[in-house]
Amino acid sequence: MALVYPTPPNPATLFVSGAGDLYFGTYVAAGADSPALTHMGPTLGGITIEYKRDMHPIECDQFLGVVAAIPIKEECTIKATLQDGTIANLYKAMNMSVNTLVAGGRTDNSGSMGGGEETSQLYFQLVWKGKPPAQSAATTRVAQFYKCFTMTVGELKMEKSKEVGYAVTIRALTDPTVTTANKAFKLIDA
Repeated sequence: MALVYPTPPNPATLFVSGAGDLYFGTYVAAGADSPALTHMGPTLGGITIEYKRDMHPIECDQFLGVVAAIPIKEECTIKATLQDGTIANLYKAMNMSVNTLVAGGRTDNSGSMGGGEETSQLYFQLVWKGKPPAQSAATTRVAQFYKCFTMTVGELKMEKSKEVGYAVTIRALTDPTVTTANKAFKLIDA
């Protein structure tokens, strides 16, 4: 199944420029595309992907030294600054899976979101859609992360008449239900 991007809202109710758009979707096992993506808005400066792999060296004797290495730990962290600070998007960014969200969409001016202890952890699929580097012949770059959770949401400034972004740090986990080699994420140029 291909990713289906929701129709962007009326430009009058949303920032219209950014280095790309971030989407949160429902978690689907086996690396399948999420059937329901939520548009989190444009990103300020794109996204940063930090990928780290720890390797364990294999030695057979002191003369040959290290002859191979096997991965023992992989970590993938995604950082982005979001420009669309609606109540609904903050609710999703903070991974509030159980606390009640009342209204707070892009088009209403009222709404509420409770904060505090969450009784369960719901994972989500993260998709970023933006422009590839200038040297690429592709027109679109998509980064798709299968099983994610929010680690931190940065400072939330509330300033009059200013466009204010908020930083989000997300961790992509290795999904053992994925049967292919790309168990955490994939990058696609189209």
